[in-house]
Amino acid sequence: MMIATQNILCAGKATFTLCGMDRRWTYRIVKIENEDGREPIFFATLLTGSDNEDNYTYLGVYQPAVGWVKLTKASQYKEDSEVVRALRWVVGLVFNGNEAEVESKGFRMVWSSTCQRCGRTLTVPSSVDNRLGPECAKKVDGE
Repeated sequence: MMIATQNILCAGKATFTLCGMDRRWTYRIVKIENEDGREPIFFATLLTGSDNEDNYTYLGVYQPAVGWVKLTKASQYKEDSEVVRALRWVVGLVFNGNEAEVESKGFRMVWSSTCQRCGRTLTVPSSVDNRLGPECAKKVDGE
């Protein structure tokens, strides 16, 4: 059974890297359930440090009903920043079922995975492809 990418973005802790044109951004969309029965909130964040688990900076609120990321007063980025424009572009394509267009524009969307040696989150596309982080790859190769 194939799960639509739109649904994956709302799964709870969706992490993906958008790369292309010598740039790379890793985003995470975290679902927060409301205890009072209201619709959940989806916080969009950007990886801004070397720790793939904890170094995320708040970007805005992902609105899955319309395929948009809304900036708020707490947003750390401006409307015209490249990271905001890139995220809005890719979630818009996913929302409209046009995820394949990402590659046609010279970009790649890579969903995070975990290192098959240590279990840490992988976000760098070459590490995701290899299924090993750089340190673990050296250990597996015997260096």
